[in-house]
Amino acid sequence: MDRKKNGYWSSYSDGGFTLIELLVVIAIIAILAAILFPAFAAAREKARQSSCLSNLHDIYQATSLYYLDNRKYPGVLWQWAGVNYTNLDTNCGGTAAVHPYKPLYTTKKLSGDAEFSCPDNPTNNKTATVQVVYPPSVPLAQSFPVVGYKDTPALSQAVGTNVTFPSATEQFYPFDSYDIGPSLDTNGNPVKQGGSYVYELHYSLDWTGATGPNDNPNQLKYGSLAPPAETVLTWCTYHQAVNGAGVVTLILNDGTARTMDAKTFAQKGPLHAFAP
Repeated sequence: MDRKKNGYWSSYSDGGFTLIELLVVIAIIAILAAILFPAFAAAREKARQSSCLSNLHDIYQATSLYYLDNRKYPGVLWQWAGVNYTNLDTNCGGTAAVHPYKPLYTTKKLSGDAEFSCPDNPTNNKTATVQVVYPPSVPLAQSFPVVGYKDTPALSQAVGTNVTFPSATEQFYPFDSYDIGPSLDTNGNPVKQGGSYVYELHYSLDWTGATGPNDNPNQLKYGSLAPPAETVLTWCTYHQAVNGAGVVTLILNDGTARTMDAKTFAQKGPLHAFAP
């Protein structure tokens, strides 16, 4: 209200703020929010990365126990879509050198489904399926552009006739963050087709489809002969694909769980990221 003070008329409100003062306060709050919200988002993303690294380390420990029990690594970590796992306990192929390709998940060496899914993975549906390709950085990407059960050499050679695989091309679940994940291009950006992620294989016993002295030794198909500090067990691309964090999380076969620049890893791939 208008009030005369010291001989002059002034306009103010007792116990209130002027419009200019309110606008100044709002502007200050907006500036603080612009500064703090990205910091809070980055902190939450770091926490999700830590949780993912913990999942990866748990998977490493479980696969190590699996290897001690079977002298080979599992054919898949979580699940293949549509496979009857009761047949995977048998001596596939009928020879002494066969592998019981029972998925790691069914051995109950991990506490549950949650450890197979990255916190940044937006897919909660455990029944949806997707078609998967090999990472473009590995030799099998040239010969086998689409991963099929019988297209995976390490599996087709050892699984034998006791296991019946479905003929569908959608053979993995997008809920599963460590067998598969969004593909990244050589710039580290997620690859999409029709607005949806293109999924690539992240856990495999075999990346080359070859054997011999000229083959890359850092592959799980070589078991204890694969150099642990150079062999990538699996990796996760959701932090980059979903939140643009600039990194992938991964686990080496010596138990080292770490992050790596997404662009660098996409260019080098699992065979050359740590090999000399």
